[in-house]
Amino acid sequence: MEDEQIVRRISELADEEHALERSHVGDGPTDEDLARLRAIEVALDQCWDLLRQRRARRASGQDADEASVRSEGSRRGLPAMTLVPCAVGPIRPFTSRRARRRTADEPGRGV
Repeated sequence: MEDEQIVRRISELADEEHALERSHVGDGPTDEDLARLRAIEVALDQCWDLLRQRRARRASGQDADEASVRSEGSRRGLPAMTLVPCAVGPIRPFTSRRARRRTADEPGRGV
């Protein structure tokens, strides 16, 4: 499965999840809908995990196609994460110009 297919599947699952949630505003969801929401949650976790595995393997020079979907049980006990896909550059420590200038100019304070 290619990254684009995984992202498309994530979008489909999220749309279905939102539609189910909106359909029960004001009244509670049925047991069937709760089961479907749980299945969607698991599938979303698995898709995000697979996408992260593929990206990590690719970034480390490994074959992204060797990433595999992990079972639901393998992720139990891990804290829930809010994942927001975004394109950002490399993370660099923040140091303001003023702080750099001050530490470079003051004796006894190396950079």
